[in-house]
Amino acid sequence: MTALTLIIASNVPTLNRQAERLDAIEINVNIIKKGVKNEQGFRMGRRT
Repeated sequence: MTALTLIIASNVPTLNRQAERLDAIEINVNIIKKGVKNEQGFRMGRRT
């Protein structure tokens, strides 16, 4: 039991880092999506 809790405790920082990375990736994806939408809208606006 104590060995297991020690393993979990030692893995907490890496899990937090992975979660932070995922959040950063998600934010980047959202920014890219917004950029693409704006670009498409701009192109469509220029076409008409």
